Amino acid sequence: MANLKSKKDRLERKITFRIDDDRMKQLEQCASFEGMPVSFIVRHLVIRFLESRRTEHILLKGMAGLDESL
Repeated sequence: MANLKSKKDRLERKITFRIDDDRMKQLEQCASFEGMPVSFIVRHLVIRFLESRRTEHILLKGMAGLDESL
């Protein structure tokens, strides 16, 4: 999982989202099986998504012959 900048920057913001009951039950089962809270799984998935988008953006810029810095 991606590292956060510093202790000061860690986990200061909250989000709320809605999910259907069946998917919530599946998520709770996964969390129970993994021995971690649902919030950890959701946070991990969001970070993975953002990192993949960043990587995709860098690759697309590289293929276009542009500067790869963000």
